[in-house]
Amino acid sequence: MPGGSVPAQFFHGGNTSPEAIRQLLTASPEAAGPLADYAAWTLRRQAQQPGGTLPDGTISPKAFASWQRTYGQAINALPEDVQARFADADTASQAVADAAVARAQALANAKLGAVGRVMNLTEPQDVVRTVGNILGGNTAVADMKALANSASADPAATQGLRQAVADHIAGQFVNPDGALGQQSFRSFVKAKRGALANVFSPAELDNLDAIAADIDRSRSVAATKVGSQGLAGKIAHGGAHFSLDAAGTILGAVLGHHIGLDGEWGALAGGAVTDLAQRFRAAGVARVDQLVSQALLDPALARRLLVKISPNAKPTAYQSAIRGVISALGASNGFRPATVYASPSSPQLPQMGQ
Repeated sequence: MPGGSVPAQFFHGGNTSPEAIRQLLTASPEAAGPLADYAAWTLRRQAQQPGGTLPDGTISPKAFASWQRTYGQAINALPEDVQARFADADTASQAVADAAVARAQALANAKLGAVGRVMNLTEPQDVVRTVGNILGGNTAVADMKALANSASADPAATQGLRQAVADHIAGQFVNPDGALGQQSFRSFVKAKRGALANVFSPAELDNLDAIAADIDRSRSVAATKVGSQGLAGKIAHGGAHFSLDAAGTILGAVLGHHIGLDGEWGALAGGAVTDLAQRFRAAGVARVDQLVSQALLDPALARRLLVKISPNAKPTAYQSAIRGVISALGASNGFRPATVYASPSSPQLPQMGQ
């Protein structure tokens, strides 16, 4: 197949799609991944229609049935393990969320790869670790300035450096499951402000200050308010919404109300937590530290996360604030701001025989 071809040439609603997919997979089995991702995107597009999603963020059976009528033949031509991911509305919702998370991670890794080339590093985790070591060194200001200057010739490398700094910071103060470390985030920002100023603008440093203050306050609340479980047990109204208690902000509620499940979003009790986890995943975030990292880089997302809500607010106020966060998060990950079910760029397929 010619270079630059995209899955839409093979996966579509026409009668020729099944045979085209079979021929492609015979020549290039590795094309199954991009085809599966594209299938998830077409389902996203279907879910954008009125009534396409249920209140819990999953795809409605009606929307899934409509999508299946259009693309059923194409799905049946895919490998069995891919077909199983689109067996029904529930599993398909998970497939869509998985594709969103994978896409967001791929974008982040691409940025890290760009600065990695400047640093002669190939693995994203090595880039983040090395940048962290620079920040922790006695000559952090000079070393970070030198690295920023080296990266400045390539805008992608500059973005990658920012990504590496944000990932390191988030990993230092927030575990993947949302548990908070003991070190003061505000003290870190204050101590490393000179080095961070080589990467972030003054306005972005102010954003770091605001997030740091909220995380430090959330850590203090979690340690003193409800013991070892933090705010985790304060799900109120039968799971209809969270009791923000002393958390005050959406970020504080997220940090206080979530525990990990194999490094992913976890649910303690009630539908509210499970629903929120599904919505975050559909917007491209699977872990709490990823959410914090993106907020460090995106002031618009940070503003949404730092919205303060009274502990006595009605559920509608909380739900409205969460919709704002999900919308900002989707936009941050390249999805359409109005909905988390939006179109990513069509992935490229390998050439036949390669």
